[in-house]
Amino acid sequence: MFLTGIGTVFQWLDPIAAALGDPDLKAQVMEALMDNPQYLAYVLMGISAITIAARLRSVGKA
Repeated sequence: MFLTGIGTVFQWLDPIAAALGDPDLKAQVMEALMDNPQYLAYVLMGISAITIAARLRSVGKA
């Protein structure tokens, strides 16, 4: 669910940015992530933590 939300936000980033007058916002976000790889690492660690918690929850229900 979390990843789906991130994907949806990233998909709508271009139309929202164009409506706000900054059509290159998606490229700016990608550049910021490439310039600061620690942010990308934090996002990936968060995704991993959520995945582990979901799997532990599923195991606990079984």
